[in-house]
Amino acid sequence: MAPKPSTLGKGVTYAVKYGPHVLAVAKIAKDPAQAAAQRALANGRNRRAALAQAATLTQGSVLKVFVESDPVWVVFSGEEPVAVVPPEAGEAAKAALTHADLGRRERPQDAPGALTRVKGLVPRRRRPS
Repeated sequence: MAPKPSTLGKGVTYAVKYGPHVLAVAKIAKDPAQAAAQRALANGRNRRAALAQAATLTQGSVLKVFVESDPVWVVFSGEEPVAVVPPEAGEAAKAALTHADLGRRERPQDAPGALTRVKGLVPRRRRPS
């Protein structure tokens, strides 16, 4: 009876067999993956900045609208838009407000924190009864 190959031996075999393919894919996908990660981080920073600014206003709230498929946060004081985060999308974001549902605005005190948003992504396990 032949001995079973060890886990280390299997790992070496797979590394030799598939390693060059993994490296080629990593070279190709590196830049798009980094760009997507940077966009996600920038969106989070923009959201936090908009909520912080809305917290300083009377009846402050924020609404996410999309300008050329990029998320932009519009800060409201009552019913009046007062700022746009990021600021370079100002006029286009105000034009996008004409088609936006203003009832979807969120107030800083009602906005879920990062921990709550992450917990919402993880499925709950049901305990067997």
